[in-house]
Amino acid sequence: MRHDKPRPNPLYAATLIAFAAIGCGDSMGPADELKPSEAEALYDALAGMIRFAITDPSDPVIAPSVTRACSRGGEVTVSTEVEFETDGVGRVSWRIAPDACGVSSQGWEFKLDGDPDVLIAMTVRFSEDFTESLVDGSMTGGVHWELDGRSGTCTIDLMLSGGVVQNFAEPQAFGAATGMMCGLDVEFDA
Repeated sequence: MRHDKPRPNPLYAATLIAFAAIGCGDSMGPADELKPSEAEALYDALAGMIRFAITDPSDPVIAPSVTRACSRGGEVTVSTEVEFETDGVGRVSWRIAPDACGVSSQGWEFKLDGDPDVLIAMTVRFSEDFTESLVDGSMTGGVHWELDGRSGTCTIDLMLSGGVVQNFAEPQAFGAATGMMCGLDVEFDA
């Protein structure tokens, strides 16, 4: 449904906001913020974008850089760097750069743009027989988000920790992401 309403003059609106902010002191906060459940859904959406780096699900070769269409329009570019050392230590990083990328996560539908981008950097330590691995790292950067007629910028500074135990039936993974996301102090299962 279209409504043809006159639009306010942006300069006039900015002046009113400035005067209101001066008059209200620190009581005026950002107009659009994510709730904790929405921030967690955004985290899951970003972490899930790593799968775009795998070029073919039947052959899990990780491409150095791949651009894929997002499920709800737009695209995302995922760049990957992998380095293995001889002492059972590996390092991997993913740079996630969404461009008007529409994604669905936990019932929420986001539109994301890199602001600037999101960097996930991890160190993996493998046991001698490769049946166990421990992971630590970080997720940093930010994205511009749109959700349900709201929009904002989400700055990310998370510490990641966890691991995987191979039991030959099904790998058992565990982990946590803790720190700041979208202005919230968070702790997510990872």
